[in-house]
Amino acid sequence: MWVERTLNNPVGRRIAIPEALLSADAYLACVHTREKERSYCRWNEFRDRL
Repeated sequence: MWVERTLNNPVGRRIAIPEALLSADAYLACVHTREKERSYCRWNEFRDRL
């Protein structure tokens, strides 16, 4: 199941992430970074769960 979360930024951008990742602090921290870094962090997070 996917859930929406609002990022803590001036725009208040909403993102959808897998519910299973809600407890993954590293993933949630990565979504606050720039796109290139976020993609790298997201890959590491999913790779570690394989």
